[in-house]
Amino acid sequence: MRDLPHDQAVFPEPFEPSAEVTVGQQGGDLRGTDHRVIQAAIDFVAGLGGGVVRVLPGVYECHDRVKLRSGITLRGIGPGVVLRKSNGFEMALLTDADYGESRIYVAEPDRWRVGMGITVGDDATSGWDDIVATVVGVREGAVVLDRPLTGRDVLLERGAWARHIFPVVEMVGVERCTVENLVIEGNKVTNPALNGCRGGAVYTYRSRSLALRRLQIKDFNGDGISFQTSHDVVVEECEVSDCTGLGLHPGSGSQRPRVVGCHAHHNGQDGLFVCWRVRHGVFADNLLESNGRCGLSIGHKDTENLIDGNRILSNGSHGILFRSERVELAAHRCIVRRNTITDNGRRRADGCGIRVEGATTNLSIENNQITCTKSGRQVVGVWLGAQTDRISISNNAFDGHVDADLKREDARSVL
Repeated sequence: MRDLPHDQAVFPEPFEPSAEVTVGQQGGDLRGTDHRVIQAAIDFVAGLGGGVVRVLPGVYECHDRVKLRSGITLRGIGPGVVLRKSNGFEMALLTDADYGESRIYVAEPDRWRVGMGITVGDDATSGWDDIVATVVGVREGAVVLDRPLTGRDVLLERGAWARHIFPVVEMVGVERCTVENLVIEGNKVTNPALNGCRGGAVYTYRSRSLALRRLQIKDFNGDGISFQTSHDVVVEECEVSDCTGLGLHPGSGSQRPRVVGCHAHHNGQDGLFVCWRVRHGVFADNLLESNGRCGLSIGHKDTENLIDGNRILSNGSHGILFRSERVELAAHRCIVRRNTITDNGRRRADGCGIRVEGATTNLSIENNQITCTKSGRQVVGVWLGAQTDRISISNNAFDGHVDADLKREDARSVL
């Protein structure tokens, strides 16, 4: 049979993955009580081209990451679907772990089991140098990892360590994934810290077209949600609380994020930290309150972002901080509008509703309610650094600031 010409070829309809598997502790297609049953369902559905993994109520102990694969929706069914980080521990390495090695020697190798999550680093490594891996063997005093060390040498002279810590849910190198309707408990009282560049309760890296919806994330020793070099990520109606690091952490060049309708509160650092090179983002209708540092922090090359309709209340430092950067690195051309910014600065004497530092230019600050009550410490409404330029401030309502509603650096008088 001869081939049809291209203009006469018959192409099949696009395939939409439709596989669905239910995981439960007493019922469902697959049954279990820890992360392995969820991972088995994810891997099975991914092998069929994608689809939905439904998780029935129960507490699922996580000894390693739940790793999403492309085309997977991970969905909790009903209330009380909890993914809980197992009790963590840490120990010293007995010898240096060199770049490219995949086995390490530790003080107590028998505490490790095949399938456990592990992070390896030292006290001088940056967050990007730490390696998050899975234990695939324990033999002759060595712990064998499923991947080599790729950051840099991990050295005894710098306090080399191995920790049973990892993201609870991870998306690395995937696309078209959704995670929704889950409670994620970090169990921080028993767990060492995890740097937000390599982890968080929910962590994504080099991925795209992701949706995180209606997640309740709490009590993680690190960041709540961290997405790095991941594009078109939507975070909706999530609550992030009592994490020791950042509540929400988009960064490392993530383009077009949407963080909408979320509640970040009582986290140790910023409620929402817009890290490096985040552009064309929308941060809207969120409640950012009672965090240890700023409600929202934005800075290094974070241009063309919209900050709209948020309530930013009672944070430890400033309500919104534009971080100090040189002119070529600053967060230019952002819009800050229709936000309610009240009573920030609980932990410092110079708290501001909005503080714009460095050589930040071309901001529009419009139609915001920026106030301080008698119980607050927000002493300045909008503070502008001496190098800032072309900052449009219009139609804002101010009240209660003991220093000034509008002030430029080193100026005694109100603008």
